[in-house]
Amino acid sequence: MFSIQSIQSFIMALELLFFILLNLSYEARALPQPKVEVDRLLITETDSVTLKCSTSYVNVDQCVFYIENKKMSAASSCVETLTGSELLRMTENLSSAEVKVKCFYSVKYGALDVTSSDSESTIISINNLVPPTLTVNQPVITETDSVTLDCQPPSSVLVTECHFLIVGGSQLQRFNCQKTLKGGEILSLAKRRSPANLNLTCFYLDGHQSPNSNLLTIIIQIPPPELIVNPQLITETDLVTLNCGTPSSVSVDKCFLYFITSKITKIISCEQPIIIITGFGLVASSLATGALGPAPELTAQFECLVRPSQPPSTKTIKIIHAC
Repeated sequence: MFSIQSIQSFIMALELLFFILLNLSYEARALPQPKVEVDRLLITETDSVTLKCSTSYVNVDQCVFYIENKKMSAASSCVETLTGSELLRMTENLSSAEVKVKCFYSVKYGALDVTSSDSESTIISINNLVPPTLTVNQPVITETDSVTLDCQPPSSVLVTECHFLIVGGSQLQRFNCQKTLKGGEILSLAKRRSPANLNLTCFYLDGHQSPNSNLLTIIIQIPPPELIVNPQLITETDLVTLNCGTPSSVSVDKCFLYFITSKITKIISCEQPIIIITGFGLVASSLATGALGPAPELTAQFECLVRPSQPPSTKTIKIIHAC
């Protein structure tokens, strides 16, 4: 027979145990959920990836990682570094795979360990595909020029379509692995305007996504102006019309006429970029390549520039002595 005192002591012990368990349960719910952080989401078998069970809780005792729901041994550092081949062995895969990783952590509560909830899964792709090679036929173009992008998978891979990415720009674009585009089309995809330096990369799909190719830069310059000279053969007394036409897609700052040999630059109106001048005026102003003399003709060369750094449009005027 138990005495009343012993029964009361037993009940008090049960109440105390219930109180401790209740507090432990509350403590577990109060622990912040961890997050699996990785330094790389795409690796090959020989690459290494670092896993970190990250939490805002300070006094973590140990962390536990799950690889495809298979528990790894606990680690006090909450950081694990594994190779792609080690991850494949844990998941019993022999080649490419997508591996789900999650974790939880524990803290000391007196003599007991209290564990957090599981983190969300993070997916690591293990990919043994060889990256393609990206080439272009000309890296410097204008909006109206064409450029051929050639994303070359290895010869063992039979694909005809590739995915192109403008870094920091548009969404992925799926084209034939060899695609010709105008500079204006590339600017439209990138949501940019010229002048622009655009970095491109590509990949292909063969069961899994391949690693990205090398990074290539395409420079898209402002289109050159169009210099129209009429006529191009004059005498000293004839009038010649110079028309510097600027591209409509460009917001023009200044227009220039640059006489090459004499190195004289004239600023002209971009709104009315037309100059009418006599052949004698060209010579008398020292804008020609030579002076009047016994030679039967003179040549005045000049460039029309939207901005001094842009490709010029060059024309030559021949000035013949009047009889």
